[in-house]
Amino acid sequence: MLNEQTLQTLNALKLFGMARSFADKIAHPCAADLSHPEFFGLIVQDEKTYRDNLRLRRLLANAKLKQPACLEDIDYRHPRGLNKQTILELSSTDWITRHDTVLLTGPTGVGKSYLACALGNFAARQVTPCSIYALHGCSKCCSNPKPMAPISKCSPVWPRSNCSSSMISF
Repeated sequence: MLNEQTLQTLNALKLFGMARSFADKIAHPCAADLSHPEFFGLIVQDEKTYRDNLRLRRLLANAKLKQPACLEDIDYRHPRGLNKQTILELSSTDWITRHDTVLLTGPTGVGKSYLACALGNFAARQVTPCSIYALHGCSKCCSNPKPMAPISKCSPVWPRSNCSSSMISF
């Protein structure tokens, strides 16, 4: 009966990861071999993992990624002019900690949206919220090599062109 009360208390305290771990651990006979500090340490670690997974799920849902993509799955063999060194630089967290905006431009169909989703996924795994915007045909923004003008300066109705872009912002 004490175990049931413990589970109810953990759930009342919203320690759902600990409650699930505690129920799993007491159901297995190998848990009796653990010392109290070991047993407690394992269920605390399970609570941390549970909360980290919830945070990642929330960040990915808020980013509204259009497709599941990650930097590790990028195919460099496809001829799209993708520089592997640039992607390696983006796979470090420097640009995330500086809150840099990434603007991807190029012709239609080369994988800008996929790359934007991969970078968004990477940012979420670094516990950083991000947003991805599709700037279809915004020639004012992507034809200028200088720092990009704020989005508010772009025309609300962008002319169609063969160039499209995706932007990742924090």
